[in-house]
Amino acid sequence: MARFLIDGELVESLSGESYEIRNPANTDEVVDVVPKGSREDVKLAIDSAEKGFEKWSSLSAHERASALLKIAEIIEKNRDELAVLLTREHGKTIRESRREIERAAYRMRYYAGLASQISGRFQCLEAKLNKYFITVKEPFGITAGILPWNVPVTKFTAYVAPALAAGNVAIVKPSSTAPLAVLKICELIQESKTLPEGVLNAVVGPGSSVGDELVKHKKIEKIVLTGSTDTGIGVLKAAANSLKHVTLELGGSDPMIVFEDADLNEAVKAAIYGRFRMTGQVCMAVKRLFIHEKIYEKFKNGLLEGVMKIRVGNGLKMETDMGPLHTFEQLLEVKSQVEETIKDGGRIIYGGKTPEGKEYEKGYFYLPTLIEDPPIDSKAMCEETFGPILPLVKFSSIEEAIDMANSSIYGLTGSVWTRDINKANRVASELEVGTVWINNHHESIPEVPFGGFKLSGIGKEFGIEGIEEFLKTKAIVFKAR
Repeated sequence: MARFLIDGELVESLSGESYEIRNPANTDEVVDVVPKGSREDVKLAIDSAEKGFEKWSSLSAHERASALLKIAEIIEKNRDELAVLLTREHGKTIRESRREIERAAYRMRYYAGLASQISGRFQCLEAKLNKYFITVKEPFGITAGILPWNVPVTKFTAYVAPALAAGNVAIVKPSSTAPLAVLKICELIQESKTLPEGVLNAVVGPGSSVGDELVKHKKIEKIVLTGSTDTGIGVLKAAANSLKHVTLELGGSDPMIVFEDADLNEAVKAAIYGRFRMTGQVCMAVKRLFIHEKIYEKFKNGLLEGVMKIRVGNGLKMETDMGPLHTFEQLLEVKSQVEETIKDGGRIIYGGKTPEGKEYEKGYFYLPTLIEDPPIDSKAMCEETFGPILPLVKFSSIEEAIDMANSSIYGLTGSVWTRDINKANRVASELEVGTVWINNHHESIPEVPFGGFKLSGIGKEFGIEGIEEFLKTKAIVFKAR
């Protein structure tokens, strides 16, 4: 049975309640049993974090960095075990899980390097230093991170690494449907005695109780959430009562714009990888594909040829390219989005159904799906499609492409494909998104700040900006006598 981490100890929930985590590729398989937390468990974690902050905030940046480097080593050393666990609880392929674990270790090292780089500024206000000011950066103290199910280990380190590097302590709420790999990392950290007691706590439970307590508790000053836009708005409203600082990484309907002068082979490969990686359950995946009318048929044929080669199956099999959807509810949502888009006039050119065969009967599988001519106001174009659905749309001018790309309520990421630097620069400057890739897509780079515009979120993860999200600025003014 998995366990929480509270006050440096691995514990079950106070209520004794628990539930099963099942493999989405084979729902007959119970992966593990997880405690079901409550508000009371959260309160214990907060009490522990309060004591932990006293210890952690007294350490030097070098000491904090050393702890993060050791955590990176722990994650790397246990990569294979963690990857298998992540694939079994989530459904993604073992290659995707290994990559996620490896990048998590790298992210820990990256923020370890930034721990000693935190600094303020100085400005002289009068001649001869008669009056001047400095700014200093201070940690918030107790922070909370509400993690998603799609990339739980990625988001664990995207939250914990900068939070701890900045001198804060962290309370993690892993997703209720994919908590195991994160809880295992917390267990490994606890066993290694890398962190003082209370610096890292982890509690799993319903958002209505565990999540709500974290967001509303007066001792927590900073909330980080990755999730749906509706959930983010709810968290923002609840956090407003105590004016908590909030970072939200929410939904996306990410456009990929391919011009007639693009490298078509590279663009086709990027579209396939960018849409169908992790069964399309990625916030920055290619969600809407805009193709110039002069190359539309050629591009579509290349795309179709590549998509037909995608091997769907259990993620633990090395030959699998795409695993199942994570939950039954996610499968139903994908089916509904496809069905409604077809009713509105879109046409399926591949997929649009569950695969046939005995190995698919007990999992949440769905074929990679290409939809041609979807109406601009259809579900596949308007909603965030968190699954293997790719709508294809023609455009004739740069203005039309930009207008359609910006028609979404979301503004997370987008990409432009062209050999013309002036065209690329124009699109990059006019796209209403937080990240623009030129001649690539779907890259998550720890050094590059990540966060959306519009209904895609507030604040930034990754990069220097990621650690600044966990710091508050104090100004100190000096005046000579």
